[in-house]
Parts: sequence; structure tokens; C-alpha cells
Amino acid sequence: MSDRRAIGLRVLITGASMCVVIAGLREAGPILVPVLFSAFLAILAIPPVNALQRHKVPDWLAVTIVVVGVLGAVSLISLLIGSSIAGFSENLDTYEAQLKTMTAGALDWIEAQGFEVSTDALLELIDPGAAADFAGGLVTGIGSALSNTAFVLLTTAFIMAEAAGLPRKLQVAMGANGGDLSRFTGVVQDIQEYLWIKTKISVVTGLLAWLLCLAVGVDYPVLWGVIAFFLNYIPTLGSILAALPAVLLGFVQFGWERAAVLMVGYLLINTVMGNIVEPKVMGKRLGLSSLVVFLSLVFWGWIWGTLGMFLSVPLTMVVKILLENSDDLKWVAVLLGSGAEMEERLDPTRSMRGPVIVGGTLLRTGSFSSKGGEDASSSAPEGAGESVAAKPEDPTGGAAEGAEAQTPEDEGPDDLDVLAEELVGEGEDGAGEGAGEGAGDGEDEGSRRGSSEDGRPE
Repeated sequence: MSDRRAIGLRVLITGASMCVVIAGLREAGPILVPVLFSAFLAILAIPPVNALQRHKVPDWLAVTIVVVGVLGAVSLISLLIGSSIAGFSENLDTYEAQLKTMTAGALDWIEAQGFEVSTDALLELIDPGAAADFAGGLVTGIGSALSNTAFVLLTTAFIMAEAAGLPRKLQVAMGANGGDLSRFTGVVQDIQEYLWIKTKISVVTGLLAWLLCLAVGVDYPVLWGVIAFFLNYIPTLGSILAALPAVLLGFVQFGWERAAVLMVGYLLINTVMGNIVEPKVMGKRLGLSSLVVFLSLVFWGWIWGTLGMFLSVPLTMVVKILLENSDDLKWVAVLLGSGAEMEERLDPTRSMRGPVIVGGTLLRTGSFSSKGGEDASSSAPEGAGESVAAKPEDPTGGAAEGAEAQTPEDEGPDDLDVLAEELVGEGEDGAGEGAGEGAGDGEDEGSRRGSSEDGRPE
């Protein structure tokens, strides 16, 4: 009975704590949202900084160049759409009046065809004024978000300046626990890949939307292209929200014919980019089920509004990893995962992603597959690949039987099998012996070849 009471008390405390945390997140939104945007922007800017550092550019100069580049891009976007936002806001009342008139005319035509329609009830259900207000709020929201870029960029610069020493700080804080550090770097890599791929797809989507609006002749085509770019970061609902103001404006300007063309064009763009290109390029990087992605969109949107929708997927990925590190809540992380991730949990040698640490040495960060996958030793640090690929010694001190007869074609899969055994904890002793043999082979290669030729049957 005491155990049940303890479990019930734990559930109550956990639920109360979650309520307090959620309430705190809602209240702290004005501060937390810009900081989180800065953190994700810093993660997105890490690859360009690393590329500059590889060309012998000092750290401070690399960070400065990237921050100035981001500032220039934001300034260019603001310059392009600033006049469009001002013009659309000025004409919003006119557009709203025209939309109401055209809607009333359409309802009168329906009644003229012999259908009994309650005009007042339909106008309350389909409120043109509300639709116009939504479009106006969406446009002004993009403008206000761009106006806060100074604080976001300044915070991003400080985060990037601290990023170089962050791994060392984490190593000291975690007591040199390589597994925990590798999990953290894996999270950063997953978010980085997601943001980069989403950015590229959003750029293409924005360009296609701009060309579509330009071809149809809708006012402010650059504005609708930029809105399509930004809202494409919002999963599921973003593409619908991006199409709504442009289609409404097309209906007001030209009638239902061109509005229908715009609607079909947006539908084609979103279908191709969202259902064909993005899943093919994104693959299984998210590790979240479709239901979780949608619910996270609703949850973070309820907490922080439209800006929370932008951050919904990266934030949910971070929460999932934090839950995986908790013994009590690890089951929640399993429920948040996708079906492909569940298969990987059941068969860990099938697909291994993220930083791989063997014997205290970081081999690489990437994908591994036990069937035709990458050879981990190809990108490992010098000497690390030999220690992984080496065969365990037999009791007589010689090389493992058949190791010398291995062909180059067979080498890759065998190396990966040894790597998989070491990662699941089945071949740790063999890895140490193999490392010693790899070093010995490097020192006396001629002697080893001679012994293998003598020992081969004629």
C-alpha cells in the first residue's frame, strides 16, 4: 500500500511541476523566444564558421564575418518587403471592404439560383473581415519579428563566441563521460541538419511562390514569397497559412478565376516540396512521429504563439533527448520517437547515427549501416581506423585465421561488424587487442606478410 501511495505522490508532484514549468514558459516568452532563436541561429551558423576556420581565419574574425553576413541578409529582406508591408497595411481597409462586397455578391448569386441561403448566418461563419485581419496580422507579425533582429544577432554573436569552449566545459561538467557528451553533440548535429535542410527547402519554396504571384499579377509578390519562406518552417500548417493572404488578395483584385489559379499553384508547390522533396532529403533525421510533430506545433503555438510554431520541431527534439537521459521518463521519449527509430532501438547494429566514440577516441559523426554502409575507418583519425578494423589476436600470438586472405571487397563489412560489436559492448576486449596488433603491423609490415605467405596452404 505504501508503494502505491509513493507512486501516486510522485505522479502528483510530477504533474504539478510540469504545470509550473509550462506557466513559467508562457510568462517568460518575451525573453526566452529571442534567446532560443539566437541559439538555433548560432547552431545554423556553425558550419560557415567552421569552413572559415579551416581556411586559417581566426575565430573572432570568422564569427564576425558570419554575423555580418546574417545581418546583411536580414537587412536586404527588410529592404525588399518594407515598402510592401507598409503599402499592404495602408490598403488593408480597402481590401476588406472589397472582400465583403464580393462575398455578398457571391451569396446573392447563390440565392438567385434557387438555393435558400441565410446571408447573415453565412457572413458570420465566413467573416471576410476576420480573414483580412488575419492576413494583416500575419504580415505585420513578420515585420515585427524582423525588427527584433538586433537583439537576436547580438545574442547569437555571444553564443558563437562561447561555442568554441563549450565542449570542454561540458566534458569537465560531466566528469569526462564521453557517452553523455556524444549524446549532446548528436542533438546539436540533428538540429543543425534539420535547420539547414529546412532552410534550403524554404528558399526554393519562397522563390516558387514569388514567381507564381508575379506571373498571376498579384500585388506585392516579393512579400508573399518572403512569407512563404518564413512560414515553411512551420510544419503542416505553414504552407496553408502562407497561401491564404495571397489567394485572398488575388480574389479581391481579379475575381475567383485567378484566385483559383493561385490556389492550384500553391497546392502544387506545397505538394511537391512538402510531400516529395522534403521527405526524400530529410530522411529519418527528425526521429519524431508525424503525430508528435503536429501536437508539438499546437502545444508550442499555444505557449508562444506564431513564434512558438517556428520553434516547435527543434524544441521537441531537445525535449526528447532530455527525456532519454531520465531513467523515470525515458518511456516518454520512446513514445515521441518514430517507427524507424523504434526499429533501430530493437536492432542497434542496423543503423547508428551521431558521434561514435570507441576507446575514448571520436571516430566520426555520420550514419553507419551493417549492410553496405559507410566504412567508419575511412574518416577516422589516423590510427583510430586501424584499431577498429584490426582482428583480435589468437591465443598463439598470431593474426586471426583468414585475416590476411581477406579481399578489399570484404574489408568494409567486416570492419563495420567489429565496430558494431564494440558499440553494443560485446567486443571491447577484442578492440584493445586489435589496436595493439594494428600498431605492430604498422611497425613490421614486411615480417607480417612473410609469415602470412608461409602459413597459407599451397
